Amino acid sequence: MTPNIKKAQVLLAVAEGQTVVAAARAAGLSPAQGKSAVVTICRVLGMAPDVAEIRANPVAYRDAAQGIIDDPKQSMNKDLRGRLVRGLKLRNPDELTPHYVSNLTASSMLTAGFTWTTVADTQAWLVAHGLRFKPQAPKEGGEAQAALRAVLLLDAFGLDVKAAQDALCELDQPEM
Repeated sequence: MTPNIKKAQVLLAVAEGQTVVAAARAAGLSPAQGKSAVVTICRVLGMAPDVAEIRANPVAYRDAAQGIIDDPKQSMNKDLRGRLVRGLKLRNPDELTPHYVSNLTASSMLTAGFTWTTVADTQAWLVAHGLRFKPQAPKEGGEAQAALRAVLLLDAFGLDVKAAQDALCELDQPEM
């Protein structure tokens, strides 16, 4: 199943003059998936899925596609969104916004029962919208151990982790 954001990217490219096949390939889809994406997203938008119509009114289609691409709800995986809405006990999925989630800490997410993967995926979503979880040092035990593992993994890939290592060492120092 192709996410709406990818379908909107195909529609945007077609509205900007690309062929459906070229737009599909650029989005990592087959030509058949690209054609289906245009039809499906146009139905969602209440617009005609005809390429001639898209070419005749490119601004309307471009604006509609860009609206989906810019919508934070569309940029999050549907399963992740469902887990967050249920786990955070939100009354309505519309309450799940980047600004709301950015007021939480990674630690509070873990305490609420979310997995490390869910926390990392949520952080990626926040970063995509120019935000992040509220900063808080990892607590002793599992959180500190996971942070150390993350630093070691980055180091294994040859990335500069000096600042992260220093920060973790400061956490190990007893306060005076």
